[in-house]
Amino acid sequence: MQVICQAQTDNMLSIQYLNYGELDSTMDEAWRLVIADAIADTACVTATAQRDGRGQRGKSWASPTDAGIYISLVHRFSNPRQVLQKFSEQTCTVAAADAVLDAILAQEEAKGTATNFRIKPINDIYYEDSKLAGILIESREWNDELVMVTGIGLNLRDVTRHLREEIIESPKAAPISFEEIFSRVGLKSWNPKNFKQRLTQAVAEKITKTYQDLLSN
Repeated sequence: MQVICQAQTDNMLSIQYLNYGELDSTMDEAWRLVIADAIADTACVTATAQRDGRGQRGKSWASPTDAGIYISLVHRFSNPRQVLQKFSEQTCTVAAADAVLDAILAQEEAKGTATNFRIKPINDIYYEDSKLAGILIESREWNDELVMVTGIGLNLRDVTRHLREEIIESPKAAPISFEEIFSRVGLKSWNPKNFKQRLTQAVAEKITKTYQDLLSN
């Protein structure tokens, strides 16, 4: 079932949230909504699970139910040529990675662990030597607009048993989840559902504000 809501924050960011159960991919659903003109200029598509989540260079992103935070942000810009003079997919990927890391570190649960988080250029968030999150950006011109979809996958829990393929590919960068991180620092009483909701909103707001700032500079 799809739940749609519109959230406006104190800094006047207006973001449409579209929440699903299982999808093939939040990225694919975002593009379907864009093509159907059924989504706001700024929107966040989320799912509890993905059957065909994807990452950089055509790799899959394992997305079991409630094991991760799966988000695709839609930003539609008028005057594509003018926008493309300001930023590219690469510059936005770098900016989005910074924004995701800032959103993570702003969470109460992450306090005391800030020095252990880092960005592995240009699109991955690591905790120590383990991969926590990845970012994928796709853009295209559509109906006289530049549409950018920013996909973010963050491991919430139980990643080890779900991501065997990734562990085999990159044994030095085995995946890690927030559940494992918080367990290491002795945090036992965190609420995954509440954390997921707060972090999703924080990421959406931070990236949207980051893109707006890039355009205004």
